[in-house]
Amino acid sequence: MSQSHTCGPSASAPADRVVAEVAVTVDQWRSKHLVMSGVGVLTIAFFLVGIFFLPPLSRLDLPPLFTDATLPTSTPTSIPTVSVPESTPALLDEETSILWLHETFADSKVSSLDAGTNDYASFAFVDEAYRITVQESDAFVWSPCEGTFTDVTIATELIFTAGSEATAAGILFRFQDEHNFYFFSISANGYYALDLLQNGRWESLVDWTRTAQVKPSGEPNQLRVEVVEDYIRLYSNDVLLDVISDDTFDDGKVALAVNTFEKSNVTIFFDNLFIWRDAL
Repeated sequence: MSQSHTCGPSASAPADRVVAEVAVTVDQWRSKHLVMSGVGVLTIAFFLVGIFFLPPLSRLDLPPLFTDATLPTSTPTSIPTVSVPESTPALLDEETSILWLHETFADSKVSSLDAGTNDYASFAFVDEAYRITVQESDAFVWSPCEGTFTDVTIATELIFTAGSEATAAGILFRFQDEHNFYFFSISANGYYALDLLQNGRWESLVDWTRTAQVKPSGEPNQLRVEVVEDYIRLYSNDVLLDVISDDTFDDGKVALAVNTFEKSNVTIFFDNLFIWRDAL
């Protein structure tokens, strides 16, 4: 896949940095924005498991989530035109930003991400790509990279393997801790969404939305999220999907993530990870 590896300047990993194996398991995780028809509210249990550098495996409880539903199954054929508000700040460009990180995943020894396994998932460098395999259903796992960013552009390419259609994968950004972050995700059957986790409570900023700009399993999807001040722009395969404004978090870390919902034994490949940040 990738041919070279370069990595921009980065600080050493802080003591509380999660090592490439953080998993969330739930009895039934069906976020409210996945509901395609009316359903009753169900109480669910939500558990967060993390492996850190020194402490043993630990467990944290989070509050119940939303309603019981399934990931949409219909395949879209078109995407509406997205209008960018005139007040939206300018994008980061070559004059106002620097390439902080370029991960090609060609060499695990110099990568900002880690390899490893736990009870829920495995993380590995395979054929110059980063592979996340999740053994459990109803699991949410992520792998963080070094650095904390304010105004930032993040881009990666991911491939859903066969059998992972009812699975979401994408980018965590402005990650504060396991209870606070944004999650931009897509599914192989043609949907995208943006979610906010704040103090352990989920909020849908962009409901699951159909788009023709998400390719099916086996084909690469290029994802990009641009965060400038309070504005968030979401892209798939170089097409602008959505623009929203949210000021909950103004900086944080970046991670690659997978959410399995009802599926188990799901594998997602990530190839190339770029992070540009404001040079000022």
